[in-house]
This record gives sequence, C-alpha cells and structure tokens, in this order.
Amino acid sequence: MQKNITFGKTSLALLVAAVTVSAATKKAATLPDDRAILQQQLKQEQIQQTVTRVNILLDGIIGEYKRNGLKGKNVDTLVEIRKILSNLSQDAQNDPSLLNKIIQLLRDEKILDNKDNAIATFDLQKKAIGKMRDALAKYERLREIHQLSLQFRIWSRRQNTNMAHARDFANRISAKKPIENVEFSKSLQVTDQQLINETVTFLTKQLEAVAKKYRFDFEEQRPRLALEAIKERELTVIMKEIVDSLNKQDWINAAGHERNMREHLKHIAKILGPKLDKAEIIRQAIQDIDEVITDQTDVQDQTSNLEQTDDAAVIDGRQADLVDQTDSIRQDINEVVPSAGEQLSDATLSQNQARASLGDAAATPAAQAQQAAGQQGEALSSLAEAKATLEAELAGLEESFGEGQGEGEGQGEGEGQGEGEGQGEGEGQGE
Repeated sequence: MQKNITFGKTSLALLVAAVTVSAATKKAATLPDDRAILQQQLKQEQIQQTVTRVNILLDGIIGEYKRNGLKGKNVDTLVEIRKILSNLSQDAQNDPSLLNKIIQLLRDEKILDNKDNAIATFDLQKKAIGKMRDALAKYERLREIHQLSLQFRIWSRRQNTNMAHARDFANRISAKKPIENVEFSKSLQVTDQQLINETVTFLTKQLEAVAKKYRFDFEEQRPRLALEAIKERELTVIMKEIVDSLNKQDWINAAGHERNMREHLKHIAKILGPKLDKAEIIRQAIQDIDEVITDQTDVQDQTSNLEQTDDAAVIDGRQADLVDQTDSIRQDINEVVPSAGEQLSDATLSQNQARASLGDAAATPAAQAQQAAGQQGEALSSLAEAKATLEAELAGLEESFGEGQGEGEGQGEGEGQGEGEGQGEGEGQGE
C-alpha cells in the first residue's frame, strides 16, 4: 500500500515539475523586467500543449488514488482542477493570464525535495492538495471579477451606440437639417437608455456583493476600488440626467452626458480587468490601431465624396468617435511606450482639425472635403508611425524573451530535477 501511495506522490511531484517547465517562469529578480514579464506569458497555442500534458498527469494521479481506494476531497479537488484547466484553455473569451495564474499557483508550493527528487512525507502530499484547493478558490475569484469587467465593457459599447444617435441629432439641428420621426426616435433612445441604466444598476449590485465577499482579502482590492469610482463619478446622477435630456430632446446635453457615462463604464471595466504586462498592452494597442486605421480610411473616403452627399454632420460624428478611440489607445500605452503616445497625440490633433474643417459652415462642401481629407491623411500617417513604433518595441521584447529561453532550456543532470528547481544552470536558478 505504501508503495502505491509513494507512486501517487511521485506523480504529483512530476505534475508540478511539468507545470514548472511548461509555464517557463523564472524569479523576477534574476531577469530584466521585460524578460521576466514575458516569461510569465502563455500564448494560446502553448496553453493547449501545456494543459494536455498536465491533464495526462492528473489523470494518472486520479487513477492511482482510485486504485488505492483513496477517495474524498483530495480526488474531487484534482478532478475539479482538471476540468477548470480544460475549460480555461478552450475559452476563446478568456484572458490567457488567468490560466497562467492558476498554473503559477500550482507551482508556488515547492513540494519537491531537491536532494531526493521525491516528496518527503505524505503530509506534504496533503499540503499540496490543500494548495490546489486554494488555487481553485482564487481562480473562482479571478473569474468572477473578470466577468464583471467584461460586462461593464460591453455596456460601455452599448452606451457609445446610444450616444452616437443623440450626437447625430444634435449635429443635424446645428446644420438646420430635419430629423425624421423625431418622437419615435426619441422613444427608442429613451428605452435603450433605460435598459442601460437598469443593467448598470444590476451590475453595481453584483459588484457590491463581490466586494463584500472579498472584503477581508487584502490582496484583492479591485471590487472596492470600482465601487469607489462609481460613487465618486456619481453614475446614478448621470443616468438620470441622460434620460431627462433625451425626454426634453436636448440632444447636445444628452450626448455629453452619455459620453461621460461611456467613459466611466470603460474606466470601471479597466479597474476590474486583469492586469496586463507590457507585451500584452502593446499587442492590444497594435490591434486597436489597426481597427482605427481601417475606420479612418473609410471616413476619409466618405469625406472625399462630401460634395455629392453634403452630409458633413454624419461624417463629423464618425470622426469624433475615432478621436475618442485614438485617445483611449494613447492613454493605454502612454507610459509604456511614450514615443508612440506622442505619435497618437499627433493623430488626434489632425483628427480634431478635420472635425473643425467639416464643421466650417462658411465653406462649400468641396472646400470642406479637400481640407478635411488632407488632415485625415495626416492622422493616418501618425497612426501608422505609432503602430510601427509599437511593433518595433514588441519585436525587441520578443527577441529578448527568445534569448532568455535559449539560455536555459537544459533540464539538469540525473532525472532532470537538479538544483535551481530542475531548470539547470542555464536559468541561473541554482541555490
């Protein structure tokens, strides 16, 4: 019996060792910041391979427990971990860093005796299972908070859509153009806004429950910080002002309040979202810039045809959205890559100049189109420069990461569990 238990414990040791190698993580103190951050990143394709290997080992351990009649919480915990690892790896909406956190939690408990390559006692085996159970609880917390972040982000986009309608009406009135079926359109906007308000109120109550649940968890402050932001920014007051302005057909004030609401919801989503490392921030910014470039090119084409359509107000609305999107990207990367932030500032300057040209009531549509299209072209150039700057920065980080990987792939002598957590001398982990 003891022999079988020892086999099970050794299998668990191999599991943690495999996770350690697959995650390719190192102590931050031994590497430059960029490399240490990148070492913690698991790309989606790497996640699938890692989870497959870990699940095979988990199946072996679970089978060994059952063959030896060891049932109960320990086996249930391992089964639950296996299920969660599989679900995480297959969830397209999931942030890879969540799985990385779970794997990191599993390897944080050093259950290996570096001299014997075995678990010292069965008590340590139970301690490791306890740590895995803690990992499940931490995963549930991370997942719960992340889902709230996604919901606030989704409804910020819904708010942006409603804001665009109010702004379009405001622009049409300013240009002395008629609004068709104004009462019906107003009713639609009010109904949509009431749905947004009710959903945000519901999400806030959920957030209050989560904050109460983790009020004694001093490592997790995000729910508390998000609630403070909601109170400080007076979301309840803003929601009422939006509906009042829409009912009065005060489109200018309605659009302004809705824009504030959108920005507040985005801010709350960021507070609750998982913390991204430098490489992840850059990758996301590059993707976002690509989308802005596509939309800005489309708006420029629309501007070039302004003389035929004579719809500067609609184009101005789309251009205003692109100003907001570009500035949001700038805020995300300004501290990470300042030079790209400056280039995005140049882009928003040109975009705003294009808006001014589109709003020049004294100019003919042809003159508006010529002036604004040129300024939009300048914005596109600045966006392309910012993207190139970010791509160069990312390439440098990935090259540094590659060098770090190449230096320490050795597994040490003997059974591959030598000094330095089984990573060989190349990783500089020897103690």
